[in-house]
Amino acid sequence: ASLAQAAQDCLPRHLVGPPMCALPEAGATYPRDVFPLPEGMPAGWKGIEKLYGPKAKNAGKVYCRYFSVDGKHKHIGLPKHVITIDCEAKG
Repeated sequence: ASLAQAAQDCLPRHLVGPPMCALPEAGATYPRDVFPLPEGMPAGWKGIEKLYGPKAKNAGKVYCRYFSVDGKHKHIGLPKHVITIDCEAKG
């Protein structure tokens, strides 16, 4: 098995699930930073919550994207993918 597959096999269930859409929080301004990041996320990443645009299927709902702080990786949709990318980069 690859290092990436091995990393995914031992991930907590809350990091593996499908992307979630949520209703916006009352009084919140989007986009906004996600803090704290989900448990198990590697250091060197940040999350940003955004709203789907008016023509999207999920218009007005919130979604999250993850970015590496060094700028090499952008718009990663799931914590599972963040962990895989981080493991592959670190060997």
